[in-house]
Amino acid sequence: MVEKLKQYPVTTLTVVAMVLLTLLLGDLAWFRKLAVVLLTWWVGVGFERPVNEMIAQEKLGKLVGKGFVLVATAVFAAVVTYVQIRF
Repeated sequence: MVEKLKQYPVTTLTVVAMVLLTLLLGDLAWFRKLAVVLLTWWVGVGFERPVNEMIAQEKLGKLVGKGFVLVATAVFAAVVTYVQIRF
């Protein structure tokens, strides 16, 4: 488990932020909070795995790749959280 966290550091930071955010949202049920966090992890790893491969092959700069993963995962997490609160 710790190896996965080291392998996907940007996703790990985003998930930690989402855990803190969902703990602050008192109006969501616990299973919805867990769903938001797990979806964020799943999508973050889905974004970060190919980006890490492209960085290793030097097809993409490290800063650009990590920035893309951070923005894409954060936007996805924000949309999912909004949908969970709204509906």
